[in-house]
Amino acid sequence: MEPPVAAALIASFVAIATNAVGWGLTISQNKRQTRNEHRHWQRGTRRDSYAELVTTLQKMHNLFTHHRRVTDEVEHDEGLTPQMEESLEDLYLKAVIVRMEGPKTMRDLAEKAVACGDEMAHGWQKVNFRPEQGHDLDDALKKTQETVDALIDAAEGIVGID
Repeated sequence: MEPPVAAALIASFVAIATNAVGWGLTISQNKRQTRNEHRHWQRGTRRDSYAELVTTLQKMHNLFTHHRRVTDEVEHDEGLTPQMEESLEDLYLKAVIVRMEGPKTMRDLAEKAVACGDEMAHGWQKVNFRPEQGHDLDDALKKTQETVDALIDAAEGIVGID
C-alpha cells in the first residue's frame, strides 16, 4: 500500500474513532440531561400536588374551627354545610393525586389527611346533635393540625422546599 494512501486510511480511521467517542459522550450527556429534566418536572409536579393537599386540609381545618367556635351561637341543623361538603370532596380529590405521585410516605399521609377530614365531618355532625359532644370535633381538629404539620415536614424532605 502506498504511504499516502495508508496515511489517509489511518487518518480516516482516527477521525471515525474520535467521532464515535464524541457521539457516545453526546448520547450519554443527552440521557443524563433527559433524566435531570424528568426529575425536575416530577419534583415540580409533586411540590404542586403536596401544596394543594396541605392548603386544602388547612382551609378545611380553619372552616371547621370557625364553625366550632360559633356552635353555641347558632341553631343546629342535621348535617354538614355545603361549604363543608365541598371542602371534603376537594380534599378527597387532592389526596388521590398525592397518592398517585407518591412516594409511600406521602401516600400514607394523604390517607391520613382524608381520615382527618372524615373525623372532622363526623365530629361536626355529633356536635350538631349533641353540642356537649364537642370533644370529638376538638380531637379531630387537633389531629388535623398535626397532620398538616407532618405533610409539610415530609414534603420539605422530598422536594427540598426551603
